[in-house]
Amino acid sequence: MKFLGRALTGLLLLALTLAFLGAGVWRMQQARETAAGGKSRPAVERSYTVDAADFKSGQVSPVINVYGEVIARRTLELRAPATGAIASMDALFRDGETVTAGQELLRIDPADAESRVAEADVSMSQAKVETVEAEAAVALVQAEIAAAERQVELRKRELDRQKQLLAKGLVPRVTVENAELAVSSAEQALTGKRQQLLSANMRVDNAALAVKRASINVKDSDTGLNETTVTAPFSGRLSEVTATTGRRVGNNEKLGVLIDPNALEVRFNVRDDVFGRLVNDQGQLRPLEVKVALSLGDRSVEVNGTLDRDAPIVDSTQGGRVVYARLEPDTGTLVRPGDFVEVSVAEPSLSNVFSVPAAAVSENDRIFVLDADNRLDEISVNVIRRYGDTVVLSQAPVGQRYVTARLPQLGSGIRVKVRGADKAASGGAAPSEFVELDPERRAKLIAFVEKNTRMPKDRRERILQNLAKPQVKRSMVERIEARM
Repeated sequence: MKFLGRALTGLLLLALTLAFLGAGVWRMQQARETAAGGKSRPAVERSYTVDAADFKSGQVSPVINVYGEVIARRTLELRAPATGAIASMDALFRDGETVTAGQELLRIDPADAESRVAEADVSMSQAKVETVEAEAAVALVQAEIAAAERQVELRKRELDRQKQLLAKGLVPRVTVENAELAVSSAEQALTGKRQQLLSANMRVDNAALAVKRASINVKDSDTGLNETTVTAPFSGRLSEVTATTGRRVGNNEKLGVLIDPNALEVRFNVRDDVFGRLVNDQGQLRPLEVKVALSLGDRSVEVNGTLDRDAPIVDSTQGGRVVYARLEPDTGTLVRPGDFVEVSVAEPSLSNVFSVPAAAVSENDRIFVLDADNRLDEISVNVIRRYGDTVVLSQAPVGQRYVTARLPQLGSGIRVKVRGADKAASGGAAPSEFVELDPERRAKLIAFVEKNTRMPKDRRERILQNLAKPQVKRSMVERIEARM
């Protein structure tokens, strides 16, 4: 019984296998007959839809877009002018605060400076007293010299009289010699007085020098006293403040930095060829307009400026040239030194040139143009500027249209459809989603669909039902006509 059951099972499996093989052979035969009897699908040239525009000449103002850094054009390091403890400090003397010109920021303990002022005043008083004493001594010595000169004159007269008496034999020789000794003593006394006058005059000169030295000390001490107060030389904002009340600071110690927020400039780097367009024939930088844009999230801040100068030294590690532009910010601007900004420099205008989108021109300066049959032809163009999303051409085939955006599948000889051509032909009205077919066109479409035996039956019936309607979708009609 087991043997008989196994035999029946094997026969059943064999019968099923032969049945499936027969069905497969029959299906293949049917497919071959259908393919042999049916009409083959015609080859259809594929086209792509592109955007096109006409070449139009005109005046273009190229813009150089680079990135730069905002720097302060007017800064000052606030340093301690004297040594001492900070006695008082303004409440606004801290980072980020705004101060005005002449505002007192802090004061260093003036005790030492006041002591030096007092000592200088005492020295000045002493010098003046010495000057008065020296001048009085000069006057006294001058009076003594006058008396000594009179004594010499009297002694000389006495000597002459004694000589006359000696000649008459009335006096002895000793009397004349005594008179000569008296004259000599008087002259020696006069010489001593003159020496005293010289010393007195030198004392006057020394006293005058002492007065000058004392006046210098007075000025220095007064300056030192005034320098115990640190004031803002111009209006600006504070940064890097390190001072605190009671802290002892040394001479010339840095206390903070004062920045003028209205005196800003931007530093940026440009290529050598771009720099060549920014200078005139004399090699001087043109005063071109500059616009700086700072992005602050959803907010953008713009500041106008003018090219000012270029760096005197070229950094070979960075390449190109460094250019500085003077900015003209409004009061309360949000632009700060250190901001990384976008810089736009307006070049001199170019006349009789052609401006096209950057997507239309390849890296090797080639562009697609359309012929009369809407087929593409790739030509070379002369590019003179590239900036942003714009390319400026010096020459172009006027009267022809060009493809505004190069696509990877485009190439020379390919037929294209210009997007918006139907809209332009209809006077600007947008094409409708449905189209109304005339009887002849409807009949051709129905006949083509009925003859297409490769299409599934249900899909073919659905398409025939749609074609029988008064209005048919434009996309379906164009798709069927593309296969006809």
